[in-house]
Amino acid sequence: MIDLQAFTGVRPLPEAAAAIAAPPAQDLDAAAVRCEAQTHPLSFLRITRSDAFGDDQSYQLARKNLDALLQQGLLQQDAAPCLYLYHHHTEEEAQIALIGLLPVTTVLESVEADENLAAAQAAHILATEAHTRLPVLTYTATRQSELLLGAIVASRTAAYDFFTSDGHNHTLYVIDDADDIAALRSILAGANLQIAAGAHLIAAARQAAQAPNSPASSAFFPVLLTALPPHLKKPEAFGFLDALVLHLL
Repeated sequence: MIDLQAFTGVRPLPEAAAAIAAPPAQDLDAAAVRCEAQTHPLSFLRITRSDAFGDDQSYQLARKNLDALLQQGLLQQDAAPCLYLYHHHTEEEAQIALIGLLPVTTVLESVEADENLAAAQAAHILATEAHTRLPVLTYTATRQSELLLGAIVASRTAAYDFFTSDGHNHTLYVIDDADDIAALRSILAGANLQIAAGAHLIAAARQAAQAPNSPASSAFFPVLLTALPPHLKKPEAFGFLDALVLHLL
């Protein structure tokens, strides 16, 4: 039973989304991170990859940089619990992911996570009091799920719709209607989820939830759920950005 939860996500202001959204943290080495951050001063890499700036207190630096975006009002929290639909597409392919919370107790397939990466990410979660990176999980698409997601997109105006320098288009829809949220939760309740990317992020979320004095909200972690066509057994590629939605503890 998959217990997908809506949550009050923290998101960039629409006019700042393109400047803040960043490539997946693991895709860049330290030099590339510093170059990207110099070119884009608001880049979320300053938070997800604070280690690249040569600071022994990198987790505290990440917290400082996150607090700065919040204090400047460039990141704001939604007033009511929502799910989020993230559409990433190029000329060749399109990917849609649903963003919501799962309990850390969710039973998933056994995928070995790098212990060092998991421990470092758990420390990052506790220092920033936030889940700033999202693992990618897949489920098999059904006609019912595809029709519902299509209807949701057709009935809404995108909160964000921008292109990155590689020509990829990134669109985010906010799902705040209680009936739509209930329908999505119902469809996905019986889904068989597979870990496609970020096993260490899931392990880190579980470690952070078990830490002394962790808040009750740490019992949940945000995920990107993306559907696979029935004929595919595993994803071929992902191009989802970091920072379009994050979860504060």
